[in-house]
Amino acid sequence: GEDRRADFWCDIRKADLYPIGWCEQNKKTLEAPEGIRDKVSDWDEFLRQTLMGACSPPVPLLEGLRNGRNPLDLIAPGSRLECQDFRDSLSTWIVTVVENIGGRLKLRYEGLESSDNFEHWLYYLDPFLHHVGWAAQQGYELQPPSAIRHLKNEAEWQQEILAKVKEEEEEEPLPSYLFKDKQVISTHSFSVNMKLEAVDPWSPFEISPATVVKVFDEKYFLVEMDDLRPENHARRSFVCHADSSGIFPVQWSLKNGLHISPPPGYPGQDFDWADYLKQCGAEAAPQRCFPP
Repeated sequence: GEDRRADFWCDIRKADLYPIGWCEQNKKTLEAPEGIRDKVSDWDEFLRQTLMGACSPPVPLLEGLRNGRNPLDLIAPGSRLECQDFRDSLSTWIVTVVENIGGRLKLRYEGLESSDNFEHWLYYLDPFLHHVGWAAQQGYELQPPSAIRHLKNEAEWQQEILAKVKEEEEEEPLPSYLFKDKQVISTHSFSVNMKLEAVDPWSPFEISPATVVKVFDEKYFLVEMDDLRPENHARRSFVCHADSSGIFPVQWSLKNGLHISPPPGYPGQDFDWADYLKQCGAEAAPQRCFPP
């Protein structure tokens, strides 16, 4: 109500605060403080009505604050997460946090050592990073990314490394609420063979023509940088979603006064989208495929 006489301030890092239901779980008596005990005749009924549908902070959050820790600091070195394969979004593998600098995480694939040189950085809210258990919830497969799969045999990956991780993570996994502010992946409308412009991940100062070469599901698709050279060169592909920041509609560079680099093997330096689409027999991804 409007009577604020019972309100008080406290330091959440020092006060003995617990989530709703803690008293019942720990066989403690829940009763009103003496100063307001006579305000309500039936406290049991009052609490039943007041707490119906109430939302309480998770236990790890309150415990972390009492220990003087920012919730983000719960992602400490040694913590585990799941990371989608950047070339096959339906595959996911466990990563271990090596370092956490303000939410920017240095990650190492589970089963590897620092000497294997496969560590990488991601922000903790990156769309490809998830709490342990996410892949199972989505029906995705836990398997090492293609870039490291050859380093061990199938039995080592699945029976030794993955089994060990599952056993250890049952004890104290990172809470999923830490990732509640992560971007929700929108449904895309791309289809195979659509052309677009993309920032080249292997040369991030260049924007070049690219093609949708595979659609994984309604959220993810594979983009490959166009390359007109003979087949014996390495393909450069990466997984995208509708809101990926490095992909743009055809002619985006021209409209924004930026240079577009022709694909390797393209005759000449002056790239023309109309001629290129005709030459490839392809269609440009329509504007509706991209965020407004």
